[in-house]
Amino acid sequence: MNESGGASKGKGPLDKEFLRAQMRVTLAALSDPERKSASEALVQRFFERPEWACSTRLAAFYPRKDEPDIRPVFERAWSTGRLLALPSFDTVSGQYRLRQIVGMTDLVVGSFGILEPNNRCLEVSIQSLDLALVPGVCFSTDGGRVGRGRGFYDRLLVGFRGVACGVVFDCQILSETPLEAHDIRMDLILTSKRHWGVEGDKNNAR
Repeated sequence: MNESGGASKGKGPLDKEFLRAQMRVTLAALSDPERKSASEALVQRFFERPEWACSTRLAAFYPRKDEPDIRPVFERAWSTGRLLALPSFDTVSGQYRLRQIVGMTDLVVGSFGILEPNNRCLEVSIQSLDLALVPGVCFSTDGGRVGRGRGFYDRLLVGFRGVACGVVFDCQILSETPLEAHDIRMDLILTSKRHWGVEGDKNNAR
């Protein structure tokens, strides 16, 4: 890592694996109270954003323990009449699809141990949504994202023309991350303390 807390620009998957390993150590150092406080602050900042105010149909994700707890967004979406969709793994295609949920009882434990919509929930096209909250291992201030290595979100977001918003803890922000041809760039990066708006086409990595 460089002195500013970022990483040197990588040229391939091995560099991403290094970042993933580093972030596992960084995230493990966060205490439960720190995660809770940061998650609450992030969600509050999100509700103050114009992207939330303008949205009517959004995608989100069910948070892992090492990700910001965005579950309050679910409740606010339902109470304000917004459509909310979460990823659901399709074992036939081996890819994630988005399905609408209208309550927590729509969720079941999925293939990777994460809660996701059951297969009776209505499938939703990514092209029909105007906002997507996206998790990641780390993000860069220019919209770069490093995921968990299987490319699920890069494929899920293909064709999405709404606002892709990366949500992470502040310690997961780097000055630069490796970007490959298939990587989807974020439009907005949001933490509990800061945000970065990103200009340009998110469907084209640099």
